[in-house]
Amino acid sequence: MLLNDNKMIDSIRKYWFILLFYILIILVVFIITGQASWTFFIILSAVITLFCSLFFWQLFILPEIGLFKHITFSKYIILNQLFKTPLVLSVKNGEIEGDYGLLKKKPRTQVINIDQKSAILIEDNKNQNSLLLHGLHVLRNNPRIIGTFYLGIRCIHLGPDDQNALMPKNIQESLTEYHTRINLAEQTKTRLLTGDFIYPSFTVLYRLDTRSQYNNDLEMFLNLTKLFKGKFSSLITFHLFETYLVNEILNNWRNFCCYKNREEILAKFPGKFEQKGIRINGVKSQIYIDYIY
Repeated sequence: MLLNDNKMIDSIRKYWFILLFYILIILVVFIITGQASWTFFIILSAVITLFCSLFFWQLFILPEIGLFKHITFSKYIILNQLFKTPLVLSVKNGEIEGDYGLLKKKPRTQVINIDQKSAILIEDNKNQNSLLLHGLHVLRNNPRIIGTFYLGIRCIHLGPDDQNALMPKNIQESLTEYHTRINLAEQTKTRLLTGDFIYPSFTVLYRLDTRSQYNNDLEMFLNLTKLFKGKFSSLITFHLFETYLVNEILNNWRNFCCYKNREEILAKFPGKFEQKGIRINGVKSQIYIDYIY
């Protein structure tokens, strides 16, 4: 992804060099013909024309973001093309595209483009938090991104896909495929009162309970980030939250099973699992046990 973005930026920058070369030829012609006094006028006219052109097309394409933000956006586009400064972070399906999350030192954040299924929680230099939803956001004072969230419905499968998932390695599969299969199957491994083990297969559906009310939603997202307080100092992603949710579900399931035998559990499942021990405000979920091996 990052490699493709860099190739596209370098390709666009070539056109800028062609434009600058064309302007340079015009300036040389003016100087040779003894009209050097027009040089400053041409340079100023070119800059004003470029800026106005960018501004016009931005107003045409993005009429909703306001006059001041358009001026700032135009400035960032020019700086990005001339000096390779960071310009836009794109957020799709709850993830920041590129390698932003892997960087130890985060680049300056100037513009964030967020799709309809994502939300971003930021903190400014005065420790004030803001929630950014769908749209193009031109930021000031380089705020810190606290977390990224997915707003759609997520479906997660846990445990073995079928009875064969627990079988020994076969000739056709590689060692990597075998270990991946076994690790996924043993994700839900549960010890019972009798000392036996069962391997349930889970289907988990969940979503964040957003209400389209800024204050309530902001408070909900802040409460979710508190689950990771002191654990992740840089960026909380929806994948980290999902890992936390899965661990809570499995711990609750094992607590439910620890004083029961296999017959008691098979009498209740397959079916819906009521997660009475899980309390995560702002999250709606349904958990189903499809099979028990």
